[in-house]
Amino acid sequence: MRTAMTEKKSILIVSSGEKSARSLASLLDTALFEPELVKTGAAARQLVTSRRFDLILINAPLSDEFGHELASDLARSTSSGVILLIRSAVFEEVSEQVGPLGVLTASKPLSPALFIQTIRVASAVSARFLEWEKENGKLRHKLEEARLVDRAKCLLIERSGLTEESAHRMLEKRAMDSRRTRWEVAEEVIREMGDGK
Repeated sequence: MRTAMTEKKSILIVSSGEKSARSLASLLDTALFEPELVKTGAAARQLVTSRRFDLILINAPLSDEFGHELASDLARSTSSGVILLIRSAVFEEVSEQVGPLGVLTASKPLSPALFIQTIRVASAVSARFLEWEKENGKLRHKLEEARLVDRAKCLLIERSGLTEESAHRMLEKRAMDSRRTRWEVAEEVIREMGDGK
């Protein structure tokens, strides 16, 4: 069931043939996907440096490269779901190269039903990867905060003669009283104590 709140997913279609690109774009549900078309691997590489795409679809071969290098690079450097469409003659060989990197491969010619199914799988994988990335970011932030708070506590222990428990309580109380985060209070203590390394 779709709602008005469903946000369109951005999809980059990389295909040297304009007719092929438009044909692939026409198979997408325009209520769910917003396609952008480019003709070369170089154009795709340039575009992903400034924009994030939910999905990237590469219709190999491209005019400036085959396309498996592009798929590999984008799978490593972005959180996008990457799909590589390739001729059946090279499907096994190329799939073995790019599959371990998380690139989904599909053999051409591709039926519309299989194309939609591949898009859905890549979309689900991309959404899951994005969630993991957000969780990882939260964990990194918590770890950085813990390191900063520990540094502030150490300074309070060394320079003010407080016990670890007293230093911890002081930081917590100051944060609560001033309605600031422990991170902000720890930074302030480190500045006050003159240890900005």
